Amino acid sequence: MKAPEVSPPVRSSSASRLILLLLVSLIVHLSGCGLFSPKRTLLYDGPRGSILLETVPQRGSTAGFRSVTGLQASHPIILESSVILASLRGLSIRPDSATVSASNGSIRVSPVLSYEDAQFLAPLISTALSAATADQYVIFRVRSSPGSSETDHRAGTGVDSGLSQMPSIEQKETAGALYVRGRALHIILTKYRGRPDATRALDSSPADSKDLAGRTLLFTPASALRTDLSRREVLPLPAELPSVSVDYQALPRTPEPPAPAPAPTAGAPESHLAPPAASTAEEVRELKELVVKKDLELERLRDEINRLKQDLKDLAAQQRGTAGSHKQPPRTTPSTPKP
Repeated sequence: MKAPEVSPPVRSSSASRLILLLLVSLIVHLSGCGLFSPKRTLLYDGPRGSILLETVPQRGSTAGFRSVTGLQASHPIILESSVILASLRGLSIRPDSATVSASNGSIRVSPVLSYEDAQFLAPLISTALSAATADQYVIFRVRSSPGSSETDHRAGTGVDSGLSQMPSIEQKETAGALYVRGRALHIILTKYRGRPDATRALDSSPADSKDLAGRTLLFTPASALRTDLSRREVLPLPAELPSVSVDYQALPRTPEPPAPAPAPTAGAPESHLAPPAASTAEEVRELKELVVKKDLELERLRDEINRLKQDLKDLAAQQRGTAGSHKQPPRTTPSTPKP
């Protein structure tokens, strides 16, 4: 008598749904932790500011952000520090209409960066652009030192930030992003004199769009503005951030005169009147050494990968040779001699 067949137990669909739910929760958690966030490379980080390179990933658009299809920048590119300095010094910001109405219609256009801050950033940004790739853009942050004058030093402009008479209670941070495409230098302002981030430079938020809502970024000279560009916003930043596109070849090539030295204080020792040594040159040198070290490390890794590939090829060839030598020759039946 044939035994009845026993069908295998059917797996409950609830277990599959539970596994799927756990996977979705894990992906959401990892996304929130920044696992899928754009890759950042820290080039410089100090008490006065930081410089990073961020890689734009190939992904679609998300709510509240610009559609990201990949950055095709003209990087690496060598721009002189004087060109970067002129670009940063030409930036100014205008308040939103609500602020203008609250101040009885008086509009105060303020420079985005003081001369000292722009002079600090210019060589670092120049070095970062020379190290960036076509899918990377530069993030810069600078903190204004307490007690430093924020008065605009451009002679004859009559522009003052309005902060030189205010007491310095704490440091203020200004940040932005930029990249070069063709002749255009695209600059996006992500923070203006806000509270410095307490987190590491690699983990800090890329933008503070709430404080910049309604503000307009201006540039001088206006003849260098690229208003004819059909600008493609490709950076993973909020769309409402103020930005400008500048024809850097139309900027003056001669560097601006140095900022005036502070007036000597009566009774102060003479040694305190001299400005400090050019710390910016030392910082640029350290940044260049870091870039060279990274290039050497990448070259070493490439050589190691090529060596491993060759070892694998040699091992495979050796195994094929060993397998061929172990093959037994076909057996032949000995012939019986005829009588």
